[in-house]
Amino acid sequence: QQDPEEPLFVMLQPMDNHHPWLPPDAYRGTFVDEDSLPFPIDRDADAQVEAVKAAYLAGSPEQRAALVEGLLAVYDEEILGLDASIERLLLGLEAQGRLQDSLLILTADHGESLYDAPDQLLHGGTLRQEVVGIPLLFYSPSIVSADLSEEGCIASSIDVWPTLAPLLDLPTPPSLTGINLLTDCRTVARAELFERPPNGSYAL
Repeated sequence: QQDPEEPLFVMLQPMDNHHPWLPPDAYRGTFVDEDSLPFPIDRDADAQVEAVKAAYLAGSPEQRAALVEGLLAVYDEEILGLDASIERLLLGLEAQGRLQDSLLILTADHGESLYDAPDQLLHGGTLRQEVVGIPLLFYSPSIVSADLSEEGCIASSIDVWPTLAPLLDLPTPPSLTGINLLTDCRTVARAELFERPPNGSYAL
């Protein structure tokens, strides 16, 4: 409803692919028959996770493999639904004439294990690649001309603002530890130490 000539900032944090694993109705059953799954497809995340863990622990190697295959299929159905939503967003921007002058950034806070590591269903328990290797995509036909996919460079979500700010002529606070991916390259992973205080909240 906003005038296409007016600048627009939107931040979306879709939770579609987070558990509970509940694909949109339009995509449920695309890759797997839900009746064959040893866990429920519903909004009760705790019950769903416990059912998956119980089936995995009690299963034979063949049953575990089938469980993981079914879980990945449900996860793929969620991804398919999210892809369709992003397509609607892009088509909407294009229809308004905004896409050419937009700067789009797609990233994530973490990946998911889904038993890529034995006995590790969710994120948080390992630093394996499937958990820490996340997408960081910049798209802008008119603003970004550089190739951000330089081989050998390691990007991080802390690099989003230091990269974005100069493109939009905005200041970058000196306290930020990220780098401008258009001008710098990090070839080794950086180390951060996080502490969890007694009250349970996270602090750097």
